[in-house]
Amino acid sequence: VDAMSPAISGNAMLKCGNQSTATSLSAYNASYADIRDTGVETGRFISDYDVNNRAYVCIVGSYITNEYFGGVSPIGETIKLNGTPFKIIGTFKEQGDSSETSADNKVTIPYTTAIRFLKNKNIF
Repeated sequence: VDAMSPAISGNAMLKCGNQSTATSLSAYNASYADIRDTGVETGRFISDYDVNNRAYVCIVGSYITNEYFGGVSPIGETIKLNGTPFKIIGTFKEQGDSSETSADNKVTIPYTTAIRFLKNKNIF
């Protein structure tokens, strides 16, 4: 085995400014990007540092980039997930049609943060 990653999934209410929407939430460690060849378009993926420190950082899908930031890179900006602030460290490449119901309406956070944030210890 070259690499493995725990995985946690759920849903969250995303809020940015006065707008909000339900979004798909996933959580992994730093190895996941290599395992699944996850395409980060700008910024970076989750690091070991983020995992070890249970950092409140996230990578967002293209729907969120387009809808909430007008297509401009949101790196360094903050969104709220279920009322908790998360700093955007990366954006994903478009995977669907970049609509609210597509795979592009997603947020990824470190799995150690998700355990505490979602109060979910069900790791896949």
